[in-house]
Amino acid sequence: MIIITVLMACILVSATLVYRLGYTSAFTVVPLVTGIMSTTFLLASLLYVVAGRLDFHRGVQQINATRATIEQARQGENDPLENAAVMLTIVELNQWIATRKYWNTTLFDLWVPDEVDQLEPLR
Repeated sequence: MIIITVLMACILVSATLVYRLGYTSAFTVVPLVTGIMSTTFLLASLLYVVAGRLDFHRGVQQINATRATIEQARQGENDPLENAAVMLTIVELNQWIATRKYWNTTLFDLWVPDEVDQLEPLR
């Protein structure tokens, strides 16, 4: 959001400078503003790709940690409340996996790494 705000401020400053310098022709202002706006959207989409991939790797680490916790919990006797909490976590992570697998099959598969197909639901 900060980057988008800075870029929008740059658009306003550049449009103001163009106007103050006397370049009021639409053939000068429109390409400048269009170029700056398209650059803004390109940078925002690139940041979204990076954030999505980082989120994916965070989710994989969370799944691995939860898988280890589940194995330890199944070795001993647990309180029914603890079992319910573990089951809730399993359901949430399985939903996360299913969502990522779905988005990996759509047009937006660029944002989801292909390693998601190797993930198996927690049991």
